[in-house]
Amino acid sequence: MIRLVVLAFGALALSGCVGMMKPPPPPVAKVDVTENCLTELHQAPKYEPLRSKVSLSKFPQRATLAMFADQTKPTEAEKALLSQLDADRNACFEAGREFRNYYVAGNISAEYQREYSEVTRLTAQIYNGELTYGQYNTKRAEIADAADARRGALLESNRKAVQELQDRIDSIGQKSRTSCRRVRGGFDCETD
Repeated sequence: MIRLVVLAFGALALSGCVGMMKPPPPPVAKVDVTENCLTELHQAPKYEPLRSKVSLSKFPQRATLAMFADQTKPTEAEKALLSQLDADRNACFEAGREFRNYYVAGNISAEYQREYSEVTRLTAQIYNGELTYGQYNTKRAEIADAADARRGALLESNRKAVQELQDRIDSIGQKSRTSCRRVRGGFDCETD
């Protein structure tokens, strides 16, 4: 009888706990906030003194001819702005990290990290007076072009891997359609 009372009390206590439990929040936002953050950042009035020196768009390849040809090095005031711009860009990148870790394939997310690291090192070089603005703009555009090419190759490789998986499934007699999406550390695949 005591055992029955203890079990009944335990069940009652647990049912109360279950009722008080909140459903888990969605894992992350379905939008990468990095893009909007960078757009707002690059339009910020505080960076006006740099607008004629470096491309403040997300496409450094769009720097003007004058920017690519600029042989000057940053003044102390411009160095302070470059330092702040780098810190603000990194904050934008970090704001989107959870999204990329959840929704973007790991190899492509790593490529974004690689590109940001290269730009940070490049910014340190111009900050230290090792580069002119023209050299900085040229190298930044080269970094972006190379990163775009690597991401394109990775996307194609990932697409082929998913297609090979689908072909294998189809070849074993299970005529089905498999769709996969990136989730924390792997893929979540569903087969019709």
